[in-house]
Formats: sequence, structure tokens, C-alpha cells
Amino acid sequence: MAVNHFREFVMQKMRALKVFKKNKKRKDHVYEVVLGSFDVQYYLDRNPDVREHGVDPVRHYLDLGHQEGRDPTPSFSTRGYMERYPDVVASGMNPFYHYLRHGRFENRVTRAIEIYSPAKTSELMPAGPLLSGRLRSLDYAKVSRLLGVDASAMSPRGLHVGMTQILHEAVEEAGEGSVAANGSVADGSELAEQMLAAAKGKTLSLDVWDTILRRECAPDAVKLRHARAQWLTRIVPGGPLGDLHPIDLFQLRRMAEADAADEHFEYRIAEVADRLAPLLARPGEKFSEDFLAQELRIEKAVITSDDVVSELIASHDGRKIVLSDFYMPGTALTELLNHVGIDQIDTVYSSSDHMATKRAGHLYDLATAREELDVRSLLHVGDRFSADVAAAGKRGISAFHYYSPSHQPRLERLESDFWAHVSGDVAVYARGLARELGYRPGDALSLDLVSAAVTSFVLHVMEQGLRNKVDKIFFCTREGSFFRRIYDVLVARDVFDLGVYPKAEVLEVSRRATFAASLEDFTIEHLMRLWSQYSSQSVSALATTLNIDIAQWAGYAKELGLDPDEVVDLPWRDDRFVAFVNHPHVAHIARSAITSQRNALLEYLEAAGFEPRADKRRVLVDIGWRGTIQDNLGFVAAGHIHGCYFGLEWFLNPQAGHITKSGYVFDANRNYPLHLSEVAGLEFLFNAPGGSTLGYRNGVALRDLVPEEEAIVTGPVAAMQDRILEASVKVADYIRLHGLVSHDLVNFAREVVAEFASAPPQEVAEAFFQLSHNESFGVGSVHSMHFDGKGLDAIVNQQGARLHGAVTDCLKGLRWSAAARQLPVFRALEDKLSPSQKLHLPAKPALVRRSSLGRPSVAVLSPSPIRGSGGHRTIYNMAGALARQGYDVNLMHEQPADHQTDEWIQSILGNVSLTQYGGWINYIEPTASVATIWYSARYPAQFWPDAKQFYFVQDYEAMFNPMGDTFLQASQSYSWGAQHICVGRWLAHSLRSQFGVGVASGGLGVDHAVYRPLTDTKRQSNQIALLFQPEKYRRAPELCVEALAIVKARVPDARIVLYGSDNKPHLPFDHEHLGLITDISRINTLYNESAIGLCVSSTNPSRIPFEMMAAGCVPVDIYRYNNLFDYDAGTGVLAHDSAESIAKALIGLLEDPAGCQARSKKAMDSVRHRSLAWEMDVAVNAVGMGLDGFDFDTIEEQGPTYTDAPVIADRWNTGPVNRFMAYQWEQATGLASKR
Repeated sequence: MAVNHFREFVMQKMRALKVFKKNKKRKDHVYEVVLGSFDVQYYLDRNPDVREHGVDPVRHYLDLGHQEGRDPTPSFSTRGYMERYPDVVASGMNPFYHYLRHGRFENRVTRAIEIYSPAKTSELMPAGPLLSGRLRSLDYAKVSRLLGVDASAMSPRGLHVGMTQILHEAVEEAGEGSVAANGSVADGSELAEQMLAAAKGKTLSLDVWDTILRRECAPDAVKLRHARAQWLTRIVPGGPLGDLHPIDLFQLRRMAEADAADEHFEYRIAEVADRLAPLLARPGEKFSEDFLAQELRIEKAVITSDDVVSELIASHDGRKIVLSDFYMPGTALTELLNHVGIDQIDTVYSSSDHMATKRAGHLYDLATAREELDVRSLLHVGDRFSADVAAAGKRGISAFHYYSPSHQPRLERLESDFWAHVSGDVAVYARGLARELGYRPGDALSLDLVSAAVTSFVLHVMEQGLRNKVDKIFFCTREGSFFRRIYDVLVARDVFDLGVYPKAEVLEVSRRATFAASLEDFTIEHLMRLWSQYSSQSVSALATTLNIDIAQWAGYAKELGLDPDEVVDLPWRDDRFVAFVNHPHVAHIARSAITSQRNALLEYLEAAGFEPRADKRRVLVDIGWRGTIQDNLGFVAAGHIHGCYFGLEWFLNPQAGHITKSGYVFDANRNYPLHLSEVAGLEFLFNAPGGSTLGYRNGVALRDLVPEEEAIVTGPVAAMQDRILEASVKVADYIRLHGLVSHDLVNFAREVVAEFASAPPQEVAEAFFQLSHNESFGVGSVHSMHFDGKGLDAIVNQQGARLHGAVTDCLKGLRWSAAARQLPVFRALEDKLSPSQKLHLPAKPALVRRSSLGRPSVAVLSPSPIRGSGGHRTIYNMAGALARQGYDVNLMHEQPADHQTDEWIQSILGNVSLTQYGGWINYIEPTASVATIWYSARYPAQFWPDAKQFYFVQDYEAMFNPMGDTFLQASQSYSWGAQHICVGRWLAHSLRSQFGVGVASGGLGVDHAVYRPLTDTKRQSNQIALLFQPEKYRRAPELCVEALAIVKARVPDARIVLYGSDNKPHLPFDHEHLGLITDISRINTLYNESAIGLCVSSTNPSRIPFEMMAAGCVPVDIYRYNNLFDYDAGTGVLAHDSAESIAKALIGLLEDPAGCQARSKKAMDSVRHRSLAWEMDVAVNAVGMGLDGFDFDTIEEQGPTYTDAPVIADRWNTGPVNRFMAYQWEQATGLASKR
């Protein structure tokens, strides 16, 4: 009954956790207050169960997390705050909310209360949350009743405090004692001689752990490894405890130990097994015996003997006994000692045999009585001062404190890492594994790290096979053949301490070899399984896919006017293609092929041991993406088939009920996506020789070999796979040693795979671009990946957006463009470029993008959100671009956003992963900071002095204010020591000229998906579109209206259209007022309808004129220093800033349609490469170069690009005006400073 109650209880808790769904709406005031200071990323990293269940972390903390002692930020201890301030607990107020609203103003302390103990740290159970994952939410009192254990001993705090108190009392009672010597391993032989001399004529008593025997792992890792074995063999997926992690079983065991222990925390392993049996035992088995045997098996795998003490034992000619505080019986300790060759011990005294401990001194009493010894004739040697020295000394026994300076730090690190792992640090062992593989922070991706990712996937496969109780696991060719080789490594290394694993079989299958056999009929409806994946296809490609000779079909296709090689879009909607499929002779040929191929497939599956007609469970392994082969097999085989995949994209076809699938690194169907630029590189790296399976004959697979592909697979690919396999041995041993499962390394694997897709090792890239890839299924051809770098030399002389566009165009046609950037030919190109040119290359991912191992973090300080603001949009785009390139971005809004604004921000950021804050917080420690508004520029130097400081400048903000305090303070913001990243080249020139600071600058990009020529829209040669924003003085609304009045008087048929503000003006001429247009596609239509646009930029140039140019609309602006760096000559028209001069420019374009059209054409060409990607890539590159130590002062300064003469009205063509115009040019060229 108890186990049934417990299962019901656990299931209830699981359901309760799943109730919490992600909810971005601010439901209450408490939520809003807490959200502004809540560290979402920290909370998710420390609480992987919250991340796994898709729970809103803030809501989880408010509703449940604070009750469990979880912390909302690194600097706030929920448990510590509640323990310090009982008044907060009594108030019922959330502790973090209380601190934000009241406590911080009362100078209340947020740190945890530390428990003092004189014992060594390594002797204590760790502080903090002891239960991981789902068990953290369990009601300990209720569980204790179900298991029949003492509730007070079961809470995490109770376990820690109880053990601490026991150890504290042991040391207090021990007294000074008699210490014979203090061990040192400076000279092992000398130390052994010292102890041997001290033991002469005496009975030698020895401790076991960290004295005679040493473990290669943390001591409690043995228990975790045992829990892992129980999890794999006894916990059924989908069952009442099926969602638990091995750490959860480890913690359940600790609960049982706490209940079984006496007042000295002494217990027997058999009693622990008895308490766990209701949850884990199978009917009729001797669970307690099996439990001990399994633990002994694991202990034997991790122990070695200490050289110094082994020498002491071998040399001492007197009696030798062992005294050990251990939960296993003396017979088990004897077995362990014998395992490492220590067989000279006369008697073994284990505390659990007698329920007497060294800590309390009782085991010393028992041993001296049994041995009939005077205490003065006994010398005890052990590593723990409290139990082996102080407690012995209190009994008058001489003791030798055997402390190893070389071993102890390692043991403490093992302990620290273990408890960090158990407490929820998902990255601690990822970092350790990377170190084991030779990785150091800052290193580029290596094949060894790739091995860690793929080995952890195959570990997941092994887990699925064990937990699903299958006797065989089938690995699908081609990539599965390589996965099987890694599986063999895991079996050989006995990675799970089980000894026996499901047998691995290679299944020679492919999409092409199984698809036709899986078709129930040859109809449009059934072919949709194919066309859902390949929406364009030719008759020839369909024939190849179905293994039908095209010669059998070609004549029928031609009869219907369908060339067999014509690629048809949406063939199920093409009347010719539909008629072809329905043609009786075509269908007869197809149905005959389907029947024969199904029979051949079934014959092969029987021969391969797949037993297609048996109603049994099977596990199938492949690289994945959609699991088409498994779908095909599901149509011909009975029984359940579970597919294990490296990754899964969205399923495009309905899934059969007896088919289940799981993606390890990513699975879009389980809301676990990973947006990779390309997956072809993964398929390529894991490929196996022998070609793709074409079909079957007489139970044997037929292969289709592409010689060019085979040469690469058996050459460089095979060599790289050998290195991955070699590293997989280290990975397997590390996983085995520390009790890990695949879930523990999945985040690390995801990061490695993401980096592999975006910045693979050079050797991988070089081999990939020699490949010819078999794409016969669906496409019906072999695709060459070859790239020789032709055309790259011409790029060297390009600058700015044109350079970015040329490189982008070069990469666009390649299957794996990110890998091309790693080729020597591309690196040679980059070596030829100047630093200012490199700024304008398409951005590469940050080399260190693995958050598990540490990656650059960037704090972006954004002003209070304003929905619809172009400047804010640019900031959010920049933050998103940094995150997409691998930086850990903390986007800090000056104030929290309201719900509608938050949704707008999310629409800009999309699915990018970054952390947002509703305030500028200082408790994180970023690698770099980015100020984005003048008054934020001082903040980073005050709070993050060690961080690299950048200032993202979109405008000369001082000019937004009248001369005075704000103007002066805003101007000073450029002098506060940051590296400046500017949008637009005038700002860069201005900051260099005025302040002498280094600047990296790009330009104003255009969203060409929105702003583009429309073929179905007629341009009106007499229409002028005015950006009219009377609330923005820098747009000079009165000047524009005055100029247009002159135009309307001179050219009465001119059509004036205003947009940009809902403030409707009263103007002295006819016009159309469109108001504030929120649909940006409608703005593009306006630009396509208008021949001319009027947009005044009196500070930094606006993005709007460039959007006009992208649509073919010629902008008119004012001729000032600020506008001479971004406009190209012959595109827009710049006029003196008088109404008459602006009117003259407008009238000139109206009266010269041919000239206006020529400018329109040149304007579109000018902005063709001005993309938003270019604009953001410059910012990302600048941050990366700055973090690498590049000095922006060395960036070459470029001069003005607008070389046309200014348009000046006759009235204003005077000496002073001409001088003023000349001065604008002199400022732009630097001549003004030389005058």
C-alpha cells in the first residue's frame, strides 16, 4: 500500500508542477515588482526542472520556489532572509518582494546564515538545497509518513544540521588526545618509515577510506552511480516515478539513511535497502542482497590502494586491524581490501556491524576489548582528525594523522563538484569534462568536444534501450553505423556499471529503400507523405525515389505534356502531374514496384533480426531531422518502435500511434528547438562508408555508391571519426566515474552542436567542400558541395555595405556557408582586409559561445521602453544580434515595460535567447557593457569597472536639448572612456573630430524585405511624400511646410502626401494627410507611389531616406556636415537649409523626370547592400574586436561620400551662405580644423 500511496503522491506533484505555464502577463503588483529585479537566467540555470517544464520562472518563484528555499538572484538568499527575519515569515509576504519594497530601505541582510562547524568542510553534507529536480517540491512530512521515516530528519535543512551537530559534538567531546605525528607525503618512503617506527611493538590500527583505500571519484558519487543503475533497471519510463532523475533516487536514499541512522548517524546498508525496497524491489527478489552486491561492484571500479599505507601494512610485522566508520559490513570491507591486493589485515571492525563509531569513540572501546589490548599498545592511523585523532586521543590511544597535501585538494574539488551537481549546477561536470578533453577557455571548437556531444547522445540511446527493456538496439545506416561504434565503446567501458547491455545491430535502411515499400497505395493522398517534404519534384525524381526505371514512365508523362525532367512546384495541384499519377498504366507500374519492394524489405528485416511481424518493443537510432525511415518502417512492422535521434525538426506528416520519437540535442516537437544554420555538416561528419541503401534482394541490402563521396568518407571523414572515437573513451570514463546520465550533458551538447554548425573546425570545412552528396531521395540527384573560392579576390577592394553584400552573395549559394568562412581561401581573404574592412564582414559567432564553459556576457543598458520607437528597435536588434552570435546578453530596460510594449519587444527579438531586466542592476559581472543613451554612459564605469565598456551611439543626443546642463552633460558622455560604436558615419567623424576618441561605425541599414520596388504599383512623377512630425523639432516641420508651399505655388499639380504623425496640420495648400502609419508595408507602398520624398535630418541622418531610396523614391534633405557621409553622390539631393532652396531642389526633380528617374535608379543601387544584417554585424564585430583588445583609434577614417554641389536658391546665393556651405564641406574633410 505504501508504494501505491507514494506513486499517487509523486504523480500528483508532477501534475502540480505542469500547471505552471509560461505567462508573460503581469497578473498582479507583486509580480511586477519582483520581475524588475529577478535574474531569470540565474534561476533557470540553478533550477533545471523549472526550465524543463516551461514554467514562468518569476511565477514559479512567487507561487512555489520561495517556499522551497530557491533564490531569485545570486545575491539574495531566500532561506537566509526568512531565517534572519521571522517577522517577514509571519507577515506571509514573499521574502524577495518584502526586501524590494521594504527590506533594502531598512538595510536588511540578504546573505544566507552560515552554520559553523570546526570539522573539515569535506566532512559535512553540503549546505543549500539538497533535493534536485522534481523532488525539491515534495512534501517531506508526507513522504516520511509514506516511507515510514522520521520527518524531522528528512528535510534538506534537517539532514545538514543533523550531521553538522553530530560532527561538532564529536570534536567537542574528543579533547586534545595524544597525537603521535602529523603525516606528510613530501617523501612517501620516509613517511612510511616514520609510521612504521611509531607502530613498532604495537598493534597497528588503520582507517580505510582515504587512508588504505582512495576513490577516484567523490565518495557519494558511488551512491549516485548506484542510484543511476537502479534508475536504468528499475524505473519504468511513463510509470509513477518515470520522470525522476538518478539524483532524485540518490536523495531518496539519503532520506532512508537519515531515518535508519542512530544518534551518531550510524546505519547499515541493509536497513537502507529495506526502506527503499517498496519503491524499487521486484516481487520475489532478494533486493537487499542485490543492493549490496551492486554497490560493491561500483566500489571495486573506483578504488585504489594508497602506496604509502600499503608499504606500511606490508612492512609491519605485528598485528594489523582495521577500524572504519562505514555502512557496509566488515566482510564487504575485507572484499574491497582484497580486491586491491591488501590481504594482510587480521581483523576488520566496521561500525555498521556493531553500531559503534570511531566518531563517538565506541568502536575504539570495542576493538581494544576484543583484541584484549592496553590502549598504549595500539597505534591508529587515519585521515580524519575528529574521528581518527581527537576521538582516539580521548581514549588514550596514540594516533597518526595521515593527511595528504597532494590528495586532499583533489578530494575537496571532487566533493565540491559533486555537491554542486547534486544541487542543480548543470554545468559543473560539463566544465570538468571539457578540461579532461584538453579544452581551455578561449579555445576554438575541437573534435574532442564534438565527441562529448555525440557520445552523450549515444548514452541517451543506451538509456532508452535499458529503460524500455529491449534486447536489441537497431542503428540505421548511414550515420547510425558510426553511432553504433561509439555504443560499443560505452559497452566496453561499462559506462553504467551494469555489465550487460542491449545488443547493438546495424540496420541497412534508407528513406529511398523503405519509402515505396511503406506506401499503402499509389495515389495523390499517399504521395503527400513525400510531397510534404519535397514540394517541388519532377517525374524523374519521383521515379528515382520509388526505385522505378524512368524509362517505364517517360512515355506516359510526355503524352500528358509533362517533360520527365521538369521540376513542378506543388505537383498535387498541377493538373498534368495529377493526371500522370492517376494514369492506369503509371499506377500499375508503381503498385507492382510497391508490392515487390515491401516483400523484399520484410525479408531483409527478418534476416536482420528486426522481427517485423512480432508485437514487441524496439529502439531505432538515426541522426534524425524528421524520422522518415522510422515512419516508413512503422507502415510495414508490428509492435512499438521508439526512435532515438540526434535532433528532430517539426514533423510534416501525421505520426502513427505505435511510433514514438525523441530528439536529444533538439526536438522542435517537444518545444525544444535549436535553430541551426545547417545540419549537412553533422550528416557528413557521422557518415559511414559503403554508400546509401538502395533496396533489397534475397534478404541482402543493395548499396548505391557515389565514388566521389566514398573517397571523402573513407579518407578525411574516417580519420576525424577515429579521433572522435578515441576521445569517446575519455568521455565514457568521465561519465562512468561521476555517475552522469545523458540529461546532465544535454545543454553542453546543444552548445557544442550550435557552434559546430556556425564555426566548425577548419579540417571539417575543408573535407565538406570536397564532398558530392547523394540526394537521390526526393531530389533524384547527387549534389556537389565543391567550392573553390572563385570571385573572392574581387572583394578585397570593396568597402562598407558593399563589402558585406559581396561576401554575403558569395556565401549565399553554398550549402553550409558558415563552414566556408573556415576555409583557408576565406581566411586568406580576411588576412588581406584592413581592420575597418573586417568590421563590415558578416559576423562570425563568438569563438567562446559555450555557456557551460563560460562565454562573454554583455550588459546592454537600454532607456525606458517606448513602443514603436525606431531607436529602441535598433537597440533591441543589436542585443538580439549579439545573442545570436553566442554572447550571453543581459538586456536591461531602465524601467519595466507594460504588457503591450513587452509584446512589441518580443516581436523584435523573436526566438533569440537573452535575459531581460526591468531595471539597470549591478549584481551581475558582465564581460562587456553597452551604454545606449547619454545618461547610461557613466553607469558601467561605476558598477563594472573591470568590464570592457562600449557606447552604442545612434545620434548626437546633446542636440536634442537647448544649450544648458543637459546639453553639456550629454556632450560629456563621449568622454567617459568607452569604445564607441556608431550608427552612421557622420557620428563617427564627429566624435573623432571633437573628442579624439576611437570609433567603429557602420551605417543605416534597410529592411529590404519591407522596403523594395513594387512591380504592381505605379509611381506618380508629381508626388512628394513628406515625413511630417511636428513633435520632433529636428525634423524641421515648419521649414518643410514653407518649402512645400513654394512648390505648390510653382507647380500646382504637385501632389503632397504627409505621414508620420496623427497631429493633423492646417496647411495653406491642398494635401493628403495619412497620419501615423503603423503598417510598414503601407509606408513602402507610399514610397513606391512617390517620385520624391522630403525628410530633414538636422542631427544624425535618419534611416528613413535610405528606406525611401530602397523603394526608388528620391529623398531631399539639407546640405549640412551631418549628411555628407552616408548619402552617395547622384542619389538624394541636398539643399541649403532654407525653404526656397529646399523648394528649388524639389521643383528641379519634378521638372526633370528623366533626371529624377536616373537618381532613383542610382539610389536603389546605392542601398542594395545596406541591410539590417550589415548594420548589426558591424556592431557585433566591433564588440568582438574590442574584447580581443583591438583599439578603435586605429580604424581608418573615411571621408564624405556626397560630392554633389548643394542646391541654393537664387535669393540665398550670397557670400555668407556660400561660405557656410563651404564650411560644411570643410568640417567633413577636416579642412576646417586646419584653417
